[in-house]
Amino acid sequence: MKKLYKYGILLGLPVFLFYLNRLINISFGDFFLSYVDPDYNYLISGLSVARLKLDLGYYHHPGTPLQCLIAITSVIANIHNKGHTLAENLFVNPEYYLHATNFAISLINSIFLFIIGCFVYRRSRNVILALFIQVSPFANIMVLETMARVIPESLLGIAALLLILLVFYFTTRKSSDDKTAKYIILFSLVSGYGAALKL
Repeated sequence: MKKLYKYGILLGLPVFLFYLNRLINISFGDFFLSYVDPDYNYLISGLSVARLKLDLGYYHHPGTPLQCLIAITSVIANIHNKGHTLAENLFVNPEYYLHATNFAISLINSIFLFIIGCFVYRRSRNVILALFIQVSPFANIMVLETMARVIPESLLGIAALLLILLVFYFTTRKSSDDKTAKYIILFSLVSGYGAALKL
């Protein structure tokens, strides 16, 4: 029961992050009124991925995981829009699909924040340390504003948190634990995700 209580404590900051991201996103209003960065470009590239056409028009960052997330979110968000194709619905109401994608981004960031807090707690048995790691996205308002957008940086916090988690695991491993190859692979995967997102 005490363990469940501590995991419940670790749920607080992720729920607050999700709520705060939603508030910031709503307060900014429509994407076409608030931003100059390529939210719409990623939306169109995500549509290409959803249609299984890989002739992406926007590949500069490159933002590949974001484009895949937009594709998945757009297909799910389009389920109840019957009678027209995804492309037609997306061009009629692009803001709906951008806000749906941002909802998914907020949810994913919050879930990862909770999971990372749980991993740190399981390894250290110190709930304060886990909360200290979880509070990192709140350190700068720019991080929170970025998470309320549909740009590669909104998913980059996951890579940073995973790197923090891997460094924590690597530095707290037992001296008898000789799994360096495992850590090399994990660091490479996380770095590859970050590079595919925003090189």
